[in-house]
Amino acid sequence: ALLAVMAVHIWLHWRWIVQVTRGSKSEYSGRRLLLGAISLIILAALTLGVYFGPREEVTRGELLELRSGE
Repeated sequence: ALLAVMAVHIWLHWRWIVQVTRGSKSEYSGRRLLLGAISLIILAALTLGVYFGPREEVTRGELLELRSGE
């Protein structure tokens, strides 16, 4: 379903995508590219941090104690 929605989205905005990619260079083009690259790196770091960050393990008994204490 997500791929179908994305395909429709790209189809509806295709003219804009073509104009942006073929558009003339402006003085801000380099800044926009740099900002986009930095944003992508930050997003990837935040996403991957979940998998490589420290984990706290809780045993089943500790979890039951926490639940009964509420």
